[in-house]
Amino acid sequence: MKLIRGLHWFQALILGGILLLAVIAPVIFPTITMGQRAGLLVGGLAVAGVLICAVRWCLRQSPQTQRRLLIGLLIIIGVLQLSLAVFFIDAGEADSFIVKNQAVALAGHLTTHWNSYFQVYSNNNNLVLLETAILTVCNWVHLSSPWVLLNILRFLWLDTALWAGLSILKTWHRTALRPLLAGMWLLTIPLYCFGLFMYSDPLVVPVPIVSLALWQLSRQRTGWQRYGLDALLVGELSFGVLIKPNMIVIMIAFFGLLGYGWLKQKVTLKTMLILGLACVLALGGGTLVTRTAAKQAGYQSDPNVALPFTSWIAMSWNPATNGEYNFQDAYQERLMPTKQQKAHRAKQLIQKRVSRLGATGVVKHLVKKSDAFLSTGTFCSFLLTNQWQKAPHWFLVSRDAINARLTVASQVFYIGLLIVALFFFTTPARFWENGFLSLSLLGLMSFHIIFWEVEPRYALPLLPLFLLWGALGAQQVPVSAGSHHWALPRWALPAATAVCLVLFGLGLSRFQSTSHLRIVSEQANGKYYNDSRYPLRPGHSVSSRIRVTVPSSAVVLQLTKRSRTRVAVRLYRNGQLIAHKTGLAIHCERLHYHRVANGLFRVKVTNIGHHYLSAGVAHSAFAINQYPITGHKHIYLRYHVMLRKTERY
Repeated sequence: MKLIRGLHWFQALILGGILLLAVIAPVIFPTITMGQRAGLLVGGLAVAGVLICAVRWCLRQSPQTQRRLLIGLLIIIGVLQLSLAVFFIDAGEADSFIVKNQAVALAGHLTTHWNSYFQVYSNNNNLVLLETAILTVCNWVHLSSPWVLLNILRFLWLDTALWAGLSILKTWHRTALRPLLAGMWLLTIPLYCFGLFMYSDPLVVPVPIVSLALWQLSRQRTGWQRYGLDALLVGELSFGVLIKPNMIVIMIAFFGLLGYGWLKQKVTLKTMLILGLACVLALGGGTLVTRTAAKQAGYQSDPNVALPFTSWIAMSWNPATNGEYNFQDAYQERLMPTKQQKAHRAKQLIQKRVSRLGATGVVKHLVKKSDAFLSTGTFCSFLLTNQWQKAPHWFLVSRDAINARLTVASQVFYIGLLIVALFFFTTPARFWENGFLSLSLLGLMSFHIIFWEVEPRYALPLLPLFLLWGALGAQQVPVSAGSHHWALPRWALPAATAVCLVLFGLGLSRFQSTSHLRIVSEQANGKYYNDSRYPLRPGHSVSSRIRVTVPSSAVVLQLTKRSRTRVAVRLYRNGQLIAHKTGLAIHCERLHYHRVANGLFRVKVTNIGHHYLSAGVAHSAFAINQYPITGHKHIYLRYHVMLRKTERY
């Protein structure tokens, strides 16, 4: 157990570092004051206090009461998820839109042509195939709008991580903590946001924790039950890698679990070899099957178009960024005509950037990448999309205010969660299998922070691990106190928690108000990667209706900026002209008007010059919104509807 104990204490240092970053430099706040940091820390302490009080209360209840409480919380989670799945439908944005659009086109037999995006970013091909298969089944049963069903399936898939956490607690004889884990899941806001996000990120969330739960259950069974659970385990790990290649670190962590178990005689050599070989064969077989399926669906790979893996490493070491994806870097790499030239340029760029940073700069850049990866409790869930095919009016009216408050609440909860999780790692290691989860965290951190690009959403598979460790750590506090032969009065912890909550409420006032021009509605798809344009010959016009359900004061279009052509742009609301401009295209993109309430807008752009003009659009196989361009079923105008307003952050 010496290796596990060493890993356990090293994990405590890692969590302490994450907690420090979450308090002093969360990337979700571009600027943060000492008062705001104090407010976040005090709020986190209050959350930790509430969780510890909840554990103490749960431990005093009978098993029957604990079971009833767990069932009640699960019902509440299910009802909330179902409500969100029905009333919110994401239209997609950037990568998620391109993937969704391709899947709809293939499932509807509208085309067998694949967007060239997938030759560059082939890691999303398997996601397209999965979504296409589901949409094809929906078409067979004549389900005209499958998005609610897909939301429900996505939430159910995410909930397998909750099931896994409950199963692990039962295996570790911590059944009294299961209501606490369910309650923490209920309060974890990013899980609801990602449940509505049609992309690969929510699909890999359960992989680490479900893999451990399946491993434990298989060790408790014999015969065909064990074989079936092992097959599910191998399938879970392979599925994760096929959907998101960075999940290879989870499979490597599982190999580490097998190796350590064999060394300590907890796993037989036969089991280690069979499961290890099964993972390799399943991954190889899955790769072969998906490549064949993509080819049959019309996909054609082009090695000279695809970005080499070294280009992602070079991108992540751009000193001008925090290691995030950089469009300019990717664009310059795409300009290289051959695979060899791309690889050569990326290799030179890595050497140049690391040399320019120097030893001190490398350390600083690693800290910046760590901050971008792990410091935010929202996991950037509120930045996933600004476009909804369907959303309640109350949400659209107050979207920015709601997002701002939920952002602060998520960060505070995240800090409190890290505090109680830290207690679990500051006490002696009890469960050797937890080493697999620790290796998963270290592997994902190493992969992204050292080598690859970073985004907060890439750390999402770690969130269920933090919740599990938080539930275990909240119980460790009274145990630790008892081991030192002292105990706080029963009223002390609730009183301290109440004080922290009051101070946090006062600290919220430190998040200052800012006046800005904000987007209240938009159709921004079509610009990322392809930049789709609708050509306008001299004398021709294009028009589109825009349903605006909230107050607004400006509409911004995307006309050709380099064109010297004169245009006439008219904006109508409920049939009445409210704004118009005539002049060069570059000066007519933005139409201002007096603030008005909701209504049906119609914008018309006419080319009154002598040269071609183009307007930004999106070509979509599904309904992004209610109104495509007049006369074109699958083309949607790009626009932003704006409102100048003061919001509190």
